[in-house]
Amino acid sequence: MNKTEILEKHVLDPSLKLWLPLAHMEGPAGAASLRSHDAYGLSLTPTGAFWTPDGWYFDGVDDEITGLEAVTSHLDFTTEDYSVVARIRYNDNSATQHIVSRFQWNQSGWALWLGASQQVQVYTFQAGVNQQSLTPAGTLAHGGVYTIGFSRQGASIRVYVDGVDVTVTAASHVDNVTANRKLGIGHNGYAASVHLGLMKAVAIWQRWLSPAQHADMHHRLTEVFG
Repeated sequence: MNKTEILEKHVLDPSLKLWLPLAHMEGPAGAASLRSHDAYGLSLTPTGAFWTPDGWYFDGVDDEITGLEAVTSHLDFTTEDYSVVARIRYNDNSATQHIVSRFQWNQSGWALWLGASQQVQVYTFQAGVNQQSLTPAGTLAHGGVYTIGFSRQGASIRVYVDGVDVTVTAASHVDNVTANRKLGIGHNGYAASVHLGLMKAVAIWQRWLSPAQHADMHHRLTEVFG
């Protein structure tokens, strides 16, 4: 069994909601469907973004990979625990860059994005308030390759970079409002806040990942995707 097969076996458990080993999902840009490697087999549409052997490249302007509302409703998390992990290459363009989102500002959902001050931010929306947990400014460096992610347990969301909890601000993330939103990979789902760099892999589970599990995922993703 090679490293990729070992990673797949590790990632695939009953709580898995999304698995996109994007560096291994070759396809042409523009209206081509990618299908997630999980039990849901989601059909996702890349527009502008294009595949390279290192991952899918986003230009920071108008590239996106999108999942429609109807097929991503199982990613509307409310009361349950959940976790998101992504392997990316970051290029600093002093702008907000969404990594994985099922969210609309001041309306509903959850989002993982990179702030203009080079930090990782997680937002949820509940009772008229966008609640955020985030890392320090300057966490990310231009051209760096990172494993970023978060886990929610109860009302707590902790943010991880390269398998380490680097949360400096942690809101009380009470049950967020849900609505029928698009899933955005490398953008906010509505063709804005586009990532600049590579998307190598994305995973989402309906469970809490412990700090040790985040560290383990970082090492496994690094081995397979670089």
